[in-house]
Amino acid sequence: MSRSFRLAAWVFLGTMLVQAAWVLAVPPFRGIDEFDHVYRAASVADGHWMPSGEVPDDGRGELVYVSPGIVRDAGPACSALQYTGPDNCNPAEVLDQGVVSVGSGAARYNPAFYFVVGFAAQPFDGAPAMYVMRAVNALLCSLLLAAGVWATSRWARTRWPLVALLGVVTPVAVYSTSVPGPNGVEMCGAVGLWTCLLGMGRVDAATRRRLLVVGAACAVPLTLVRGLGPLWLATVVIVAWVHVGPRRTFTLLREVPRTALGCVLALAAVGVAAVGWIVGVDSLAPENAAPGGNPVVETLRQVPAWFLQSLAAFPLRNEAAPMVVYATAGLALLGLLGLAVRQADRRGRLELLFAFASALTVPVLLTVLTYETAGVIWQGRYGWPLSMGVVLLAGALLDRRPPAHPLVVPGLVTGAVMWGVAHVVSVTDLAIDEGKGVLGDHPAWWTLPPWTLAALTVAGLACWWRAATAELPNESSRIAHSGQTLALLSTGDR
Repeated sequence: MSRSFRLAAWVFLGTMLVQAAWVLAVPPFRGIDEFDHVYRAASVADGHWMPSGEVPDDGRGELVYVSPGIVRDAGPACSALQYTGPDNCNPAEVLDQGVVSVGSGAARYNPAFYFVVGFAAQPFDGAPAMYVMRAVNALLCSLLLAAGVWATSRWARTRWPLVALLGVVTPVAVYSTSVPGPNGVEMCGAVGLWTCLLGMGRVDAATRRRLLVVGAACAVPLTLVRGLGPLWLATVVIVAWVHVGPRRTFTLLREVPRTALGCVLALAAVGVAAVGWIVGVDSLAPENAAPGGNPVVETLRQVPAWFLQSLAAFPLRNEAAPMVVYATAGLALLGLLGLAVRQADRRGRLELLFAFASALTVPVLLTVLTYETAGVIWQGRYGWPLSMGVVLLAGALLDRRPPAHPLVVPGLVTGAVMWGVAHVVSVTDLAIDEGKGVLGDHPAWWTLPPWTLAALTVAGLACWWRAATAELPNESSRIAHSGQTLALLSTGDR
């Protein structure tokens, strides 16, 4: 097995372990809009791909058709929410052949993702089906994340790009990959696309072909699974294009014309299919929120919350994690970004500014434009496929100009410890709180003691650490000792 695949395998294993803790920490259907997504997945797997067009009498979304066992087990979590109606949490109508109709807010979402997770869960019913969907989504996301690690290892010459990659796997990102909603797949697909595009100018033609293919494959779920996917694809490509350089990009692609043309045509077809679904079923139609206040003022007030939500907010977007999570995770990411700004040249700083401006401007504009009908519905995790590019770009710039200060390695170790604290506290605190909540005695909740969940998380983080300190394929010499290996984080490829 090549070094690139070994690195990817370590991150894959570590992610699955951390995800396992989250799968067990969240009570059945307690994940954000989880019952909506499970309803949609079960309905699509039974052949109901298109929206029914039927609106529930008392509930949100549209009617979908599922087994009564799923609605039964989803009922307690659904009924505990303030924005649901009776037809979301109980059968709206009992139909023939053991099927019921129920309202789902995800009824108009693209069925591609839901078919995959729903098909795997077809032999099961109720909460067991939901757990299978969680596991399948976790597996898909881990594979996409591993693809990003493989891509990074093909062009990185220091550990900085891999450190940045692991830095975008925030607690809320892992949480999103551990419930059967499309946001986690969207995030991990973005990781793969970003890492492939950022390294396009640092590899030979043969490796560039592989990066184009892997990047295009990762871009498929990013583009398809959610309504803003085509916008994310276009914006990521533009930001990466600015980083590589417009003229140089075309020169590099001319060296691999067939692969480049094939990937462009394939993604164009996927983009057309995604837009066709969005327009055809009006999947982005906003809810009638009828908010008050000035759209611009109210939107700008939410910007700090978006940053915090990109780090941690679970199970729902307005349920905050302990402050220590925001302090440790926020300081670790801000430290990485600050170091990148300090090390980068003038062009690199402009690239970071452009990436940051793009990540901020897009959600602000979307929120302002839809405020009158939808209110402030944006969440930090929605824009993370784009916002993560700022962190990944910082890693690429540090790879180009790595710092050599003696305090860099102690600072990185401190950052890694803080990152670990953020992940462990997030999952264990959630499990403890949920155990005291209304779903704590849910008979279908498969869980473990909090210390066991913490142990699973630590084991996963240890696998990430192993990957972050392993030798990269592009390093000029083999390193025998872990201390020397970690030192390369600050010295780079000399």
